[in-house]
Amino acid sequence: MDLEMASADHPLEMRPATAGEGGQYEGDKAPMGPPLLFAGQADLEAGETPQAVEGIPLVDAGEDPGYRIPQDIAAAGLANDAERVDKWTSSLTDGQLSELRSLAGDCFSDYEFAKGGGVTFIDSTSTNEAEKYIYDHFGDFLEAAGGANRLVTSGTLDVRYPWAVSTDTAQGPTKLSFTVTNTISNTHSETDGYSVGGSFKISVGGIGDPSFSGSYTHSSTNSTTWTSTGAVGSDLTVADKQWGRIDLFKVGGTYERYLFFILRGLPVDGDDPRYSVFYFNRIRFRCASGLIAFPIKNFFVKSPDSPSPSVRLQRLWADGETPPGKDFPTS
Repeated sequence: MDLEMASADHPLEMRPATAGEGGQYEGDKAPMGPPLLFAGQADLEAGETPQAVEGIPLVDAGEDPGYRIPQDIAAAGLANDAERVDKWTSSLTDGQLSELRSLAGDCFSDYEFAKGGGVTFIDSTSTNEAEKYIYDHFGDFLEAAGGANRLVTSGTLDVRYPWAVSTDTAQGPTKLSFTVTNTISNTHSETDGYSVGGSFKISVGGIGDPSFSGSYTHSSTNSTTWTSTGAVGSDLTVADKQWGRIDLFKVGGTYERYLFFILRGLPVDGDDPRYSVFYFNRIRFRCASGLIAFPIKNFFVKSPDSPSPSVRLQRLWADGETPPGKDFPTS
């Protein structure tokens, strides 16, 4: 699907909300309209938690661990640790569109994409007053829009099994013991506008004690959850005239694309029914588009079926050879 930018004839507009009796302002009761409910959220809110499986697999170089890492994902809320970027992509793949529609149905219909002449895009280059205000107050906007369940992340895969951390390099002949530990913390359901997910730390004890800390996001098709702590001990054996190390890779992918704000279901402007109305920071906004999009990048989404945040890979090379790089090997 080709994405069209919203027509300049129908820009995002803003004005101060009108004060009423008793100190109330228009829009105070439901500034972002009635909350939306996306597919699958009712089950999660009812307490159905995917089963956790322990383990930190060791794989051979060139071996695919076999976990599902989708090319395209969708998730309610803003993906954890996503970075805003000035990068407009003029199309969505069939896979991206399918994931969005599986999660939020009619909110991503052809009509909503075309409404008002197209999608309203907001990044640091926006010059429209209302767009600049939302960009400059993004944290507050995220919390308000997330509270109304009007945010959806759309991602397309950039890197499979992104590198996390490596041990120090060891020179043979030697045999070194090491322990890999995964620690999960701050797990949360969608809150303050952010997606379901949490924080994790991958650490290696025994060969330099390196560690990595970051955040992860569940896609809408997630079927496993990661245990709070998992550890495994092993050995690195390096022969004479060899060098070696252990690489740790995150089980999932790094993604990029868009955070969408959904306008479907918002009140219609009484003066011009082409516009939908919402309130933020006691400011009245009206927009003719069905969707507002913020380009985002560099967010990590866990594999939907992975039992562990990381996989271990033993690296060995001979004297005089170039050490292996940090990309996950494909052959």
